Amino acid sequence: QLKQRCVNEQDTGLCLLCLRDLRYIDKQTEANLKQNSFLVTVGKFQGKTLTLWEFLNSEYMTDRMRKKIVQQYTSHSISISNIITTFSRIIEEGQRKSDAPFSVDGFRKKVPIQELVISEVIRSDTYEDLQEGKITLQEVLLMDSVSKYLQGDSSIAGIHVEATNEKMSIYQAMKKHLLM
Repeated sequence: QLKQRCVNEQDTGLCLLCLRDLRYIDKQTEANLKQNSFLVTVGKFQGKTLTLWEFLNSEYMTDRMRKKIVQQYTSHSISISNIITTFSRIIEEGQRKSDAPFSVDGFRKKVPIQELVISEVIRSDTYEDLQEGKITLQEVLLMDSVSKYLQGDSSIAGIHVEATNEKMSIYQAMKKHLLM
């Protein structure tokens, strides 16, 4: 589950866990969102009653969406009932997109293209172009970010000592104090 919250650093390609900064949400707003709930009719939480706080912190919401909803609520430009309507629309759109037939082979299993959008491996406009037929699935698979996400980066298989032209495992190199 933590892997889903990770992003790949552009410079190094390393997988970094994103911790959410929720300091911009005051205690009163948090309490109000915890007091109000709604029934989810489709998607991952189908048949469950979630508080607005639980949904706000679910994988359905990006950080940008989360901040926008909170800012609108604290400035009184959106009501609790409007938040529920917005959340229901987000769930329905997510379900509609996840019902799309696009999925690709990942490292261990099939990966729906929608998961690539949620993980921000591809942009939503790229996904829309794919749905509309403006680009092919093959073109999406050739993107560096997509291939790294699906197949992983190459790993270091061992050590090559140039001076002696010797090849050894990482463990052997550690034993010989070539690595620390």
